[in-house]
Amino acid sequence: MKKYELIVVYSTLIGEQGLVDEVVRLKELVTAQGGKDIEVETWGKKEFAYKIGKQRFGFYIHFTFASDNSGLIQEVQRLLSINDKVLRYQSHRADVAERKFKGFLNSIDSSDDSDFSDMRTLN
Repeated sequence: MKKYELIVVYSTLIGEQGLVDEVVRLKELVTAQGGKDIEVETWGKKEFAYKIGKQRFGFYIHFTFASDNSGLIQEVQRLLSINDKVLRYQSHRADVAERKFKGFLNSIDSSDDSDFSDMRTLN
């Protein structure tokens, strides 16, 4: 199973109940398309660095899920792109980023200090 992360920024104009409805709708879509281990984390209402669609604030929601269906993420992105309540979204494979980060940490651990042996001290 491939792990995915999805961050969605919803407009504050939909209100609290509208936000709950959108989150439930997205969870049902992911489940219907074969997604498993769905976790939803609400990051809350945050101010943007610049206006997005004449709005200064947005609701940030973080989803994590696993799926073998390669078309799931394309379908989710397609539906989010046509939803006018969504200001921004970003998705990526979480396991790829995790592997890259672990590889980076391993490269730091395996490096020795001989790379810096030729450095001279300045007077």
